[in-house]
Amino acid sequence: MAATDRTLYAAAAGAAETKLLVRGLRAQHLQLAAEIEQLERTDDPEAFAASAHILIGLLRACLHLEREVLLPALNDLPGLDLTSLLTDRDILLANAQLESSEIVDVRAAPDGDRHPRAFPATFPDQHRWNYLDTGPEQWRVQIGRSSDKDRDDD
Repeated sequence: MAATDRTLYAAAAGAAETKLLVRGLRAQHLQLAAEIEQLERTDDPEAFAASAHILIGLLRACLHLEREVLLPALNDLPGLDLTSLLTDRDILLANAQLESSEIVDVRAAPDGDRHPRAFPATFPDQHRWNYLDTGPEQWRVQIGRSSDKDRDDD
């Protein structure tokens, strides 16, 4: 779930067309995590079976939405490289690290691909975005992790 969130969901969260879909999928991920916790805590076979049944249903619904709605929507976003996103997800699924750089030059990237390349955030509100130069010839943004205090101030 984390690999999909860091790649596909991060890219989709930056586009108006898919923003609400990602919000719903992330809510499903929270419910999945809660059901997994429930499975880990229970010793009662009936409660375990009930939680497992709910978990399977949630997983199927989530996978269906990703395959039938999210992937086609990402494929239709102009300038977005879905193949690269899927490759990045596979790298993360293999427990490897994605390449990172302190400076990411997105000037040559198509408009729809700039946000995902510059800011693949795992979850919203965990990063801050400070404009250093606001154009018109050069745009520079400093991206960093928000502290809990920063989030409380927003």
